[in-house]
Amino acid sequence: PEFALISLIDASPHAAGTAYVAATRYKLDDFTPYLYKTSDYGQSWQRITNGIPADEFTRVIREDPNRKGLLYAGTEKSVYVSFDDGAHWQPFQQNLPVVPIHDLEIKGSDLIAATHGRGFWVVDDLTPIYQMQGGQSQTPVQLFQPRPTVQFKTNFGFGRGAATGNLYQMTGATMYTYRMEKNEQGEQERVNLDAGQNPPEGVVFRYSLAQVPEGEVELTISDGQGQEIRGFSSKKAEGAPEAKPMVAGESFEQMMEQAGVTEPEDKQEPKVPKAAGMNRFVWDMRYPGAVEVPGDLSMQFVGGSRGPTAPPGTYTVTLTVNGQSESQTFELVKDPRISATEEDLQAQFAFLLRVRDKLSQTNEAINRIRTVREQIVGWGKRLAGKESGQSVREIGKPLVRQLSEIEEQLIQVHAKSRQDTLNYPVMLNAKLAGLMRSAASAFARPTDQSYAVFDDLSKQVDAQLERLNNLLQSELPKFNQAVQQAQLPAVEAP
Repeated sequence: PEFALISLIDASPHAAGTAYVAATRYKLDDFTPYLYKTSDYGQSWQRITNGIPADEFTRVIREDPNRKGLLYAGTEKSVYVSFDDGAHWQPFQQNLPVVPIHDLEIKGSDLIAATHGRGFWVVDDLTPIYQMQGGQSQTPVQLFQPRPTVQFKTNFGFGRGAATGNLYQMTGATMYTYRMEKNEQGEQERVNLDAGQNPPEGVVFRYSLAQVPEGEVELTISDGQGQEIRGFSSKKAEGAPEAKPMVAGESFEQMMEQAGVTEPEDKQEPKVPKAAGMNRFVWDMRYPGAVEVPGDLSMQFVGGSRGPTAPPGTYTVTLTVNGQSESQTFELVKDPRISATEEDLQAQFAFLLRVRDKLSQTNEAINRIRTVREQIVGWGKRLAGKESGQSVREIGKPLVRQLSEIEEQLIQVHAKSRQDTLNYPVMLNAKLAGLMRSAASAFARPTDQSYAVFDDLSKQVDAQLERLNNLLQSELPKFNQAVQQAQLPAVEAP
């Protein structure tokens, strides 16, 4: 129309002679959307606004460079999408506030919206849109192929509890406030209060379900050789901590414990969602962690027991719903900014697996010691004051002492609080955890010193494990024999 201001012309990246125009006349009190398309170098134009409200004028139109005929339009209020080259439009607002959209840009497979709301708004990962027909899934269950995921390291900085009951995170000179809230799956997640939300760190698996399945939904990740790495389920993880309100004046330690704050070393297995419609699950790219010692605080400041990050390569994800499975391959890609070679990263991964397995072996021994000792002490209490139990106590007392001596070499038994982890030296399991954290702190081949430290720690652990095995093979049978000779009933009435 006359006096229309052409805000933007977008030449099609797919077809020569094709272009799209967005124009406005709101300065003349005309709020009609004006979007046009030409396929003959501008000789003729077709208006394409079906589906956009008559009073919502348009500022920008873009064609997705990754898929022909997939268009995005920015209006004075929102964003629209067309899967059929502008013949029909539908809202693509998602959780975008009502705000003018002055420009749109597709970077890789992300859609960036430039607003007059003093910020940028990004729709992360459009790959599910590319794999849909008309914006709809065509099957009752559809697993979308994930886009390649670039691996990178994140500096979490440090966090503290604020007097308001919220938490804050500081990284360098940047500080932001957040709180923990329950998501749709009932799990705790961080919600930023005064900062933008970055994309999830890991591989994002998306799948659509026509309806809520009756049974369990499972996701399985396998490596390039078909070996299973991790498996996740829609069943609620057992022992999941519930978030509790934080009280002003509490210590950092109390706030962390009461809030159930998810630190990077969080041990909780995530739950696979199974809602009707689109679902999202994020895999942190890690292999299973080491066996843990329940209640062990000694490793919290030296790295925890998380498994190593999977090396770059091709992997497979399998979604199983009601006994039916769908699979998609995906790529983990090396950070292009690092100089480490594929061989370096494979060497790092193999080393971290060795450290993890030795840490598991160490913690298994600690758990074994505590189980055996608890039973020995229990039998001693049952036989207290009984003449038949004298030999049991005589054998059990030195056995308990020797078990404790071995345990004290493997783990810091005095670490009952976070402060204790600073007051007492770290022992073998925490040293292994610290080595694992150090070797994983950058994408690089382990240093010669890392290998030397691991060999030294392994020898020390192996010596204690040999001592434990000898003790259990030689002394424990004597104790069991003494218990049998005591002829104590299985159950005694008080």
